[in-house]
Amino acid sequence: MKEKIEKAYKVASERYAEFGVD
Repeated sequence: MKEKIEKAYKVASERYAEFGVD
């Protein structure tokens, strides 16, 4: 479960980076 959360968090961070959100 924890691994899924960490992976989802990483993906979300990358998504935010694409939108230029710091």
